[in-house]
Amino acid sequence: MSSSPPTATAGYPTFDADAFTSATQTWMQGQPEPAKAQVRPAAEGGNPLASALLAWFLHQQGEAGWREAIPFAETAVRGGFPQAAGYVVGTMMGDPSLRSKAVDLARLAAPLGLNYVDPLGQAVNFAQQGDVAGVGAMTSLPWTTPFPIESDQWTTVLEAARSSSSAIDSVRKEAEDRAEKLRSAADELSEHFESSKASIDSQSSRLKTLITQTTNAQASSFFDSEAQAAEGQANKAWNVGIGIVVFGAFLSLIPLIAHYCALFGGHGLRLSETQVLGAHLTAALALAAVAGVLLTRSRVRDRNRQRNRDLSVALNTMFAYGEQIEDATERQRFIHDMGRTVIEAYLQQDSAGPDDGLSGILSALIRR
Repeated sequence: MSSSPPTATAGYPTFDADAFTSATQTWMQGQPEPAKAQVRPAAEGGNPLASALLAWFLHQQGEAGWREAIPFAETAVRGGFPQAAGYVVGTMMGDPSLRSKAVDLARLAAPLGLNYVDPLGQAVNFAQQGDVAGVGAMTSLPWTTPFPIESDQWTTVLEAARSSSSAIDSVRKEAEDRAEKLRSAADELSEHFESSKASIDSQSSRLKTLITQTTNAQASSFFDSEAQAAEGQANKAWNVGIGIVVFGAFLSLIPLIAHYCALFGGHGLRLSETQVLGAHLTAALALAAVAGVLLTRSRVRDRNRQRNRDLSVALNTMFAYGEQIEDATERQRFIHDMGRTVIEAYLQQDSAGPDDGLSGILSALIRR
């Protein structure tokens, strides 16, 4: 049935939307008889909407109901509700006595856009039953409207068509406007998402770089701090050791000093030639010991300084090259291999000759 019930035509009993709603609600509440009683006066008075609703009520109540609904369905179809034909036509076709009337009712609905009868299929059924009149009714095409449309009715039809067309255009424009707004909002959201994604990617990249640089700096600074700590301890031990050696050398020189003071001053300790020779030899050995300690210390400190400097340079070089590798797996593999090479070279450096050209760590990296 129509989703927007029309206003009753002049001369028909009034049956408006309120009456339609009240009767329908009564029916849905399981009270069919009071519902029909609310609709029947207007339907019997010829109101098309009331007739259509009463036909809809009746065709659901079995044999007696759909037979009673036939005249109301015909009134509804003639009044502009072709859907009402569908309530009874199918059942009427099964009754030979109502078959011709069913065909007429279907013909009423067909020009209004609803065809509830398959003429060819029904003609085949009638032919099998020997119903020549039924075959003739089904094959007498075309099915024309049983009532003419007057000129004033065409005006109404055209106005309704224009109104419907305007409503459709309005809905279409509104839908297009909403679609355009949705597209704009989607584009803005997409741009915002891309901007946020780029910002997050940039911040993540900077954070990863900062973490890598911090880790690398910590590794380098560890060896630097270890070198500084070792240097401080070595300096302290060196000061104590060199003081002892210098003190021993000074003690070895006291007899010689006393001998020469007695020799030139006329008083003091005088030594024999053998004792003078032994004193000179002892002093020479003491001074040689001091010189040897100083030279050894100098060499050891120079080598340690060079080793720590080479290690720091090697680590910084390794990390600098590692940061240029974009692939994380390859970067980790590079750092692992190079770090192993650096550590092995650092640990094996003592076994290398004292003057082997390039430092052990740097030469190991170059060979790598």
